[in-house]
Amino acid sequence: MRVAALALVGMMVFTAVGCGKKKASSSANKKPAAAATLVKDPLAAARGWVPQPRRGASYALDGKPRIYDQQTVFELLDGGADVLIERGLRTLLHVKVKDRAEKLADYEIQVWDVTSPAQAKAMLGKEKAPEAKRVKLGDVAWAEPGAVLVVKGRYLVRVMTLPAGERKQAPVAEVARLVLATPGASW
Repeated sequence: MRVAALALVGMMVFTAVGCGKKKASSSANKKPAAAATLVKDPLAAARGWVPQPRRGASYALDGKPRIYDQQTVFELLDGGADVLIERGLRTLLHVKVKDRAEKLADYEIQVWDVTSPAQAKAMLGKEKAPEAKRVKLGDVAWAEPGAVLVVKGRYLVRVMTLPAGERKQAPVAEVARLVLATPGASW
């Protein structure tokens, strides 16, 4: 009788816990609220981050922009994402741009939404290369070979050239200026 009562209590606890399985979160498929604070339409904004044709290059978006949150950022950043989250990363807007003419290097844009302007500046200090040079963009910016990192408010913008063999450097400083000039951005 006592064993039967314990078994019944055990079954009730097991059932109440949901058979030990975690219920899938309905928020996993939703966009994080913080991601929408930079721009309402990431695709429209990203289209404005494509420079005009030059020196035979013809840039276009390479796929759709993607917003990563603290759970999905590991898909983009292979290693180091956990450290960025600890430092205050909330969301990351990622855009790839390709030169269809293959004259200049392709590049990518990452807009990191972090917890505060001070935290964005601290992250910039950790992310910039030792050889980076200070440039006049946003609140504070550094240019390094193949990349520009800019803080504007609580956002850290990274524009970087992707490996391209013999192709010439992408216009990363110009692209950083286009990102900072985004209409409707909540800098």
